[in-house]
Order: sequence, then structure tokens, then C-alpha cells
Amino acid sequence: MLRYMEHVMARAGHEPIKARNSLEVTEALSREQPAIVVLDVQADEMESVQKALRDRPSAKLIPVIIMVGLPNQPRMSNTIALQPAAIFNKPFSPAELVGTIEQLLSEAA
Repeated sequence: MLRYMEHVMARAGHEPIKARNSLEVTEALSREQPAIVVLDVQADEMESVQKALRDRPSAKLIPVIIMVGLPNQPRMSNTIALQPAAIFNKPFSPAELVGTIEQLLSEAA
């Protein structure tokens, strides 16, 4: 999924910051200034990601897009706690994802 997302984002002209797990997400959020965060709920431990987003002063300004596979109640509860700008079910439409990202970027500008 990570390589596919990287490919989709790069083809759309974006520079993705890759993170394979919650530790890498936390590290990336501490050193980078992402315009948007796209999280795969299946791959991340949501509590760590939530903490990283909460602990970063500017993180509240970062829109979060969540990718979910099968709805799972505990994961969905954690997902909703992030107050995502959008939730995409897998499989998803790359064009729809890119369109949502473009819309969120234009709203933030």
C-alpha cells in the first residue's frame, strides 16, 4: 500500500513523506511540515499517531485523511478521534483521493 500511495501522490505532483509504522509517523511529524497526513489505519497504531499529532502545536492545522479496510469498531473509534478531513474505504479511487487532497490544499491556502 505504501508504494502504491507514493506512486499515486508522485504522479499527482506531490512529494510524499513515507512512514511504514507509527514510530516513523511520529518521527516524520517531528521533523517535517506536511500539508496533509494520509494514514492507513491497518498499518498504524493509532494511539501513537494521535499523540504525535496532539503534541505538535501546528498539528491541529494538518488535515488528516484516513484509509480503512474492513470497518473495525476499535480502529474506527480511534480514527474518529483524529477528526479526519476525509475517510476512504479500501479499495479506493486514486482520482478521488487526489481530488480530495487538492481540495484540502486549496482550502488551506
